[in-house]
This record gives sequence, structure tokens and C-alpha cells, in this order.
Amino acid sequence: ISPSQFEAHAGWASRRKPFQNIYTSNGVSLHELSISLSKNRKFSTYENDDLCSICLDGGNLLCCDTCPRAFHIVQMPVALMFFYWLIAECISLPRIPTGTWHCRYCQNSFQNEKFVQHNANALAAGRVAGIDPIEQITKRCIRIIRTPEAEVPSVCVLCRGHDFSKSGFGPRTVILCDQCEREYHVGCLRDHNIDDLKELPKGKWFCCTDCNRIHSALQKLVIRGEEQLPDSSLDVVKKKHLESSLGSKAKLDIRWRVLSGKMTSLDDTRVTLSKAVAIFHERFDPISDSGSSRGDLIPSMVYGRTVKGQDFGGMYCAILTVNQVVVSAGIFRVFGQEMAEIPLVATSTESQGQVIHRCLS
Repeated sequence: ISPSQFEAHAGWASRRKPFQNIYTSNGVSLHELSISLSKNRKFSTYENDDLCSICLDGGNLLCCDTCPRAFHIVQMPVALMFFYWLIAECISLPRIPTGTWHCRYCQNSFQNEKFVQHNANALAAGRVAGIDPIEQITKRCIRIIRTPEAEVPSVCVLCRGHDFSKSGFGPRTVILCDQCEREYHVGCLRDHNIDDLKELPKGKWFCCTDCNRIHSALQKLVIRGEEQLPDSSLDVVKKKHLESSLGSKAKLDIRWRVLSGKMTSLDDTRVTLSKAVAIFHERFDPISDSGSSRGDLIPSMVYGRTVKGQDFGGMYCAILTVNQVVVSAGIFRVFGQEMAEIPLVATSTESQGQVIHRCLS
């Protein structure tokens, strides 16, 4: 059972903060435990991200000593830092830090952690003053079970065979559909009269007309650009806008669009995607590969990159803007007609509680 499912089972599904409100038997929240573990992990310059967490460009970067994030810095007088923070894409500092430095995401987590020991829920769960609950947990005997990589082989959809040819082109060569990502033996495609390939395709290859149609539809959505929301969705947002007295007379220009990191030739695509990354970093902790503590996969997912053997090339990013300001974003991938995934959906802090994210569904 996942933390979210456990939270829903306890009758608090609307809270949507399972890690902050699920405690161990000695009064440690799951969020506090994850922060503590990340603080004890030392990152070298080779383990931090190679791109700025804000703008996703390379260059000279300042690395956080707690998490994998890295940032471009702009040195300026302290008097101008507050004004610059409102308009800058990256971070501003009066000078390059000489000692240990923590990014603002980690600083916020540390600040919240100071109030945990006085939290009524933590005390009710069994937290005892004067005793380090984290040390109690780390001293426990933990059994780690590793799944052998051999147990996750490639499988042909048609013959269910695991064998494949590593060199040349032949019947046992494996090819993947560029939309549903299912795997096929070239020989099995020929035997089932699906496709008679003489060589590996140089461009996109789709296993069926449905996958081709889905891919074309997604590409058209990207090319189409910004569109106004349907009236049914607009009415819900405007009603909430009036109820919360958020400037009821102000005109709301709400639009949506779909972006692809593979089509960054458009002038504003890269800038808009960087704003989506900033919203995800604001609402989520870094997502690392399960086999490594290095890096953050969120930028790669948004930009549709291939990283450490994980291909996010089929990812698309849906953006919602209010009066030309990006307020909500979600990334999704479609695997044929029967399956799709939406790993991340988030709304900026300033736009929370306005049911804006529902317009992306």
C-alpha cells in the first residue's frame, strides 16, 4: 500500500500530505526521516546535476551540499538581491560561498524540521524529549533485498521470447514501437504479417495504425500552441475565483497548451518548460533513480531526455496559464490505446486552492 492510499484509508484523502502526517512508532514523520537521510549523504561534484535546476542550462554551477541540485549564480550587492529575486531565472548571492552551502529548497526543509519535536502528532505517536528518534531508527537491523537484473528481461510481445540478436539485422533483432514502447522480434513481425522489415527504420516506427494515429494527434497538439479552455472548465475556475474573493472583477485569461522537449525550436518552449520544472521543484522533492543517489530526474522527464538508461522521450508537458503566467503543469505519456501515465501534476503555491489543476485533467 502506498502512503497516499494509507492516508485515504485513514479518512484524510483531501489532505494530500501523507509523508508529513504518517509517523513511525517513535514519532518520526516519513518526511522528516527522508530529510535526515539526505542530510547524512555526502555529494561530490560528480554526483550533482550537470544542469541548472532553474533554467536547465550548463556552465559554471554552484552545487548544493545536501541534495543533487545545482544552480547558476549571479553575484550582486545585498541591497538589490530582494528585487532581483522577483525577476531572476536562477539564484542571486552576494558572493560565492566558501563553506557548506544549502539551496533554498533544503533550507526550507531544515526550517520546517525545527518545529517537528514540538508537533502534537509526533508526541502522540511516541516521540520522547531528549531522545534522538532518528538514531533509534538507524540503529535498527534493516534487511535489504536486491532484485537481480536478470529477472527483468526483454520480452517480445508476440512470442514472449527473451532471446535477441546483439549484432547485425535478422529475425531475432528487437525493435521498439516509438509510441507504446512494446518490443517485437523482426521475425515475429514478419510471421504475423504485421511488418516485413528489411532493415532498421531510420525514423519513427509504429507497431500499428493506432500508435501512428496517437503520435500524430500528440504532435498536432504541440504544433497548435495555446488554446482557450472549454466553457465548462472556465465556469468552475471562475466560480471558485468569485468565492475566494480573488479580485472578482479581474478578467481571467486562462489558456492551455501541450509542449514537447523534443520540439524546442519554438522560441518560448524552452522558457515555458523551465517554468514547469520550477513548479515541480517547488511542490516535489528531487526524484532519483532507484539504483543511484545521484541527480534529479524531474528535468529529464519534463524535457523528454534519456538519462541513465531511462528513456523519457515520449513525455509531454501540459501547461496552464492564467493571464500569461504559468500556474500549473503536468507531464504525461501515452502507451497506445489502453494505457497512459501522469507521473507529476503540480500547481504553483500562489495558485493553490483555485481548482486550476482540474483543468489539466
